[in-house]
Amino acid sequence: QKRPNIVFFMADDWSWPHAGILGDPVVKTPHFDRIAKEGVLLPNAFVSTPSCTPSRLSILTGQHHWRLQEGDSLGGSLREQYDVYTEITRLPRERVLREFADLQASCQFLEIFWFPGQDDMWVYRMTRTDAPADPVTWWDRVQKAAKTVVEDVSSQKLIPWMARHMPRLTPLLNTVATNLAFHESVSVATASDAFHFQPAYAKCWDLSYSMPAEHIRQGWDEAIELVEHYAASKLYPVNLAVHGRFTGPSDALIAPDHGRTTGYVEVTTAKGTPHWEGFFRELEARWCAIPGARPHWGKVYWQLDRIKDQYARMDDFLDIREQWDPDRTFLNEFLEEEIFQLSR
Repeated sequence: QKRPNIVFFMADDWSWPHAGILGDPVVKTPHFDRIAKEGVLLPNAFVSTPSCTPSRLSILTGQHHWRLQEGDSLGGSLREQYDVYTEITRLPRERVLREFADLQASCQFLEIFWFPGQDDMWVYRMTRTDAPADPVTWWDRVQKAAKTVVEDVSSQKLIPWMARHMPRLTPLLNTVATNLAFHESVSVATASDAFHFQPAYAKCWDLSYSMPAEHIRQGWDEAIELVEHYAASKLYPVNLAVHGRFTGPSDALIAPDHGRTTGYVEVTTAKGTPHWEGFFRELEARWCAIPGARPHWGKVYWQLDRIKDQYARMDDFLDIREQWDPDRTFLNEFLEEEIFQLSR
């Protein structure tokens, strides 16, 4: 029997239902719509995990994401498996902001979480190690399962309901969250378990920008100042964490961290939260004024006229893109007109 010839196309970070055939009134996808109409549209399909890298690698390997070791983390790969020493500490907010460079130098992978209204931040410092992973007991599994249930219910039900009906309880909720969600600890675990520490993913709005590492303090200061400005008026447009991480330089031409050591900072808030859009737009305007700031492609952003100028190698990327797709089959109106500005 002759084997079928299958060509697989995947649009990275393309969320449902943003396609013409799925009813999106803004996003135009005529080529995708044609394929769906002439073939089969599967409206009830799911990815293995709501994160780009693990989802891609699950498709490539046919494995569940938790079996992929380093590939289970955002920005991971299938190169090798290894263990990670992780230190989780709760530090004063001002100390963290003041010592970004020292914290980054103290480990190989750094993540930071701040719950609005709190005086402390949670800092994750991770470094590769040859030490064996800590044994996982039945009690560890029970605690992890319970934490997953609590975080899932909170993020999917409690926080969105409170945002709509009782937003003034947001500071109290953040106090509870920062004490329940994190605990100071040291551990050794496989990279997949260490990096994939967040068991629940809320349906949220997410604004994320990358900045040169030397300017990341300014990005955090702008976010914190604006959060506290809104809070002074009893408005709480951010009810999930403000999150930051650092990455090394990428050689991908339009990667947000192209050519430099980069700090990312993002704000997240549950869908349905009042005043979120005005806050996000104002914060994005502030971040765009920071030298070298670039939006994360998979998040929300509005400053479209600035995007092409924010990427020094954009023209080189577009030259390569035109060589591979001269008929612009794999473009839609939004990318062609607003992002790449090909008709201007």
